[in-house]
Amino acid sequence: MKITGKKNILGMWTAMKGLLVILVVLVHSAQATGDLLGTQVYPIPFRALVKAGAAVLFTFFILNGYLYKPGKTNKKIREQFLSYLKIYGITMAGLIGIEILRDVILSRPWKEAVILLAAGGVYGAGRSTYLFGYKLTPPYAMWFFVTLMYANLLLNFLMKLKNEKIKRAIIFGIPIVFFALYAVFGHSMVELLWKLPFFPSATLLTVTLLYIGYLLKRKNILFSEIPIGWKLVVPALSLISLFFGQIDMEMGEYRLQLLDFAGAICSSLVFLYLYLLIVNPEWRILDPLMWIGRRSLWLIPLHCIEGLLFSWEEIYALGNLGFYLSTAVIFVLRWVALILMCTALEKAISYAKQRAMIKQTK
Repeated sequence: MKITGKKNILGMWTAMKGLLVILVVLVHSAQATGDLLGTQVYPIPFRALVKAGAAVLFTFFILNGYLYKPGKTNKKIREQFLSYLKIYGITMAGLIGIEILRDVILSRPWKEAVILLAAGGVYGAGRSTYLFGYKLTPPYAMWFFVTLMYANLLLNFLMKLKNEKIKRAIIFGIPIVFFALYAVFGHSMVELLWKLPFFPSATLLTVTLLYIGYLLKRKNILFSEIPIGWKLVVPALSLISLFFGQIDMEMGEYRLQLLDFAGAICSSLVFLYLYLLIVNPEWRILDPLMWIGRRSLWLIPLHCIEGLLFSWEEIYALGNLGFYLSTAVIFVLRWVALILMCTALEKAISYAKQRAMIKQTK
């Protein structure tokens, strides 16, 4: 089947990014409820959602690759990287400020906690990163943003290669080499990568995901006739990964190794194709998703700040509501907080720009 007659494609992808952000917040709300209730055994719908979490992340990376524009000069590459770095720096400042505020209110010593959090942010620490004998505090879910930031930078440099064959060999060779080493050295390799800064396994594999998204757009693959073989293979690999695999992208763990990686990519492709097949870009119902999708690069960092600020898993009164209702309440409250924070941030940025323009005119 060939998808035709779709309009406003960029807008459709923006709406899908909004949907993916909603799913991420929903998964984290379910996990907060699990921590609140002291259980990792979720009801079946949430278990399935958490299981498919890797496919959601892969889809987000592939979508960023679809919308990716190569930096053709070193200046453009630097500007792209600095735009990511600015968001990361503001988020880290917010996390540190909230950590200090929380500890002061709770009469807890804050200096060591802040130093470990700041060091974790600068060092790009993961969940098991130690430095000089100290366990660094990871910047919460910002691993995703750090991964995207550095993968985008690496892809920009690789895209400057003139020879297309060499370029593709390197980019698609990354997961092959990674999982070959994984097969040889096993979990010891994963444990080594945990200790290194800036999530090297996730970053390198994300380069491939971004490039796949870039090729989807460049080759117009999603709007071309799909060969019958692909219609059989892609859903099959997707189902194998979803039912038998297990992925922790942050920690670089893949139960089925390369098959898991390929299966999650296939799940993303199925998701993208079904979305295009079903959704009409002119639906007004997409407007909230468009609003979220346009702000996705800010909402993910703000989601980290909101999580530290409110610590939902410590609001024990919510535990009396049961898993479904607790998750729903946390999910709604999170979105109220995120919308308010994002609106306030936009107004602050707008005010700062106006002030800068006034100074320039004087």
